[in-house]
Amino acid sequence: MRQCLGEFSPVSADPQPPGDPGKGITVPRFIWLIVALIPGAVGLLRMAPGTSLRAELPVLMILNLALSGIGTVGLIRGREDRFGLIFFGIFLTGFFFVLNCSMVVYASCSGMGSI
Repeated sequence: MRQCLGEFSPVSADPQPPGDPGKGITVPRFIWLIVALIPGAVGLLRMAPGTSLRAELPVLMILNLALSGIGTVGLIRGREDRFGLIFFGIFLTGFFFVLNCSMVVYASCSGMGSI
């Protein structure tokens, strides 16, 4: 049967052991995307009618930058291109930072809460 399938056989001749010490623990990229978007959710949860985020704003901005960076590192791990890694990392960190800030500002302007 293996000869009939040829090169397209899903069965590998040399299966990798499940506990390969060189790989370490791999976390799905979707989890890193969730990590990068946590600050937006935290900002939205902290908003309540009649409350203000001005006192907490510096802490939320630092949290936003840190988790956006951590999520980006998890998303781009494994890239070989060093220039692409640095450029894409800076771009994605900035993108997630602005996206999280935009979610909170939009919710605040819509009347859900105030900044």
